[in-house]
Amino acid sequence: MVEPPKIKDANPSGLLHKAVSLRHFSLDLYEPPEELAALASNIWHVHWALPEGETYEQENLPHPVQHIVLDPTRGSGLFGCGRKRFSYTVYGTSQVIGLKLRPGMGRAFYDGPLAAITGERVPLGDLVGLDADRLVDQTREGAPLADILLGFKAALCAVAGAITEPMRMAGAAVRHIEAEQDVRRVSDVAGHLGLGVRQTQRLFADYVGVSPKWVIARYRMLEAVDTLNAGEAINLSALALDLGYADQAHFSNQFKDITGVSPAAYLKA
Repeated sequence: MVEPPKIKDANPSGLLHKAVSLRHFSLDLYEPPEELAALASNIWHVHWALPEGETYEQENLPHPVQHIVLDPTRGSGLFGCGRKRFSYTVYGTSQVIGLKLRPGMGRAFYDGPLAAITGERVPLGDLVGLDADRLVDQTREGAPLADILLGFKAALCAVAGAITEPMRMAGAAVRHIEAEQDVRRVSDVAGHLGLGVRQTQRLFADYVGVSPKWVIARYRMLEAVDTLNAGEAINLSALALDLGYADQAHFSNQFKDITGVSPAAYLKA
């Protein structure tokens, strides 16, 4: 199998302190195989080689999606959406490979409400007949990405036809929240879908794994982090208003609650 093409000008979102992070590991994004494009938005490949005794703790803000991950160190499987920031310590030489599923598509691999696995991991061996041991061994041994993906492809293609209308609807709703800054309330999402508020909340619990209110707040915070990651001088009060916060204090409190530091401290770092 030929290695998939890298995504040009990829700008991964949600990495806290990205400029510092990418001094310690490399992150490459690849296009998914054509047969999996409806299920996955990208394949990500994190790899590193740190000097003996050196460690680095990376923190990320999760997106409202699930990932299928090959990680020989901390466990492989289908990872549900996490509500809080996620930390990962890198050391030695290793790699982690993941398939970032599109919003709503986690239900192709998990037979039940995705809210049940939010913040949890479904073991790789439980997914669609994957040869879990072989895939993890290949990842541990540093096998070429193309060889590892070959083992993914056959099994994952088996579920590619399992996309349902509710999965598509949930995915479209998440993309609408991401794209439209004027979406501020659950009722805005419900109106876009032509559903009631409670119907919308049930749809998100079943097919996204988190509430629409959480998704709205998370995309505002992802945009804030990505803006600050650019490292340019910025008016934090104007940024808060652009993101729909009532004032800078409210924005700063939520930012600190999620990232652990204030926007001003983050920008300085």
